[in-house]
This record gives sequence, structure tokens and C-alpha cells, in this order.
Amino acid sequence: MGNPALTLVVPSPVSGTVKKPMPNRKANDQLRGRQHLSESEVARLEKAARTSNRWGHRDATMIMTAFRHGLRAIELVSMTWDQVDLDAGKLHVRRVKNSSPSTHISYSRRSGERRSPRRASARCSHGSGSRPGSGFP
Repeated sequence: MGNPALTLVVPSPVSGTVKKPMPNRKANDQLRGRQHLSESEVARLEKAARTSNRWGHRDATMIMTAFRHGLRAIELVSMTWDQVDLDAGKLHVRRVKNSSPSTHISYSRRSGERRSPRRASARCSHGSGSRPGSGFP
């Protein structure tokens, strides 16, 4: 029937190598609290950026754009003028980290969200063209 020379050997666990169940872990919001800025904090940050240097308007526009559209820093600084449609109020975002590209619509006209990029574009030496590495705004 079977070969008497072959036997099934099952290793016994050595102490310390058996996986123990993980202890109950608290949720991230209980461990860290709030991890985002409020609108009033962003407004204070924009105001500080406007008055800090000669590129204050550009810096404040980038802060507002990143906050309103949920952009990562790399998505914001790699943006070029060909991704901005000022007339339609659209922003075409090339996402990172395996996310799909998306189009964002600017809804808020009162807050200056559409005026700020327009003003930054007018101050830009290359106008509305898209030069590699030109950045936004």
C-alpha cells in the first residue's frame, strides 16, 4: 500500500513563533484628533502669505486652490497653465498615487477663487501659454 520508509512529519511550533492576535487598536481619529485646517485657519494662512513677500498673491492663490480642491503639494506645484480654463472656471488635475485625472469646477465667485488665477496669469511673463515647468500660478 504505501512505502513504509515515507512518513508524514508535521513540525511542532517552537515557542515564540506562533502568531498572537493583535490587541484592540484605537481608531486614528481617537489617537490623533483633527488632521486638517479649518476655513478660518486657511484664511489666516492666506492673509499671512499675501503680506509675507512679493509673491504673496501667488502663494495665497496656491493655498486657496489646494484647500478648495484637495490637492496634494506635488499636484499643485506641477500644475501648468494649460490645465487651467479660466473662462469655463475649470481646473484639470493630473492626480498622483494611482488616482484618475479629474476636472474641478470653480463654484465660488464671491470668494475670489476665479479672480485670483486670472490675476496671477496676467502677472505671469509667459501669459496663458504653457511652458514646461512654468507651474501654476
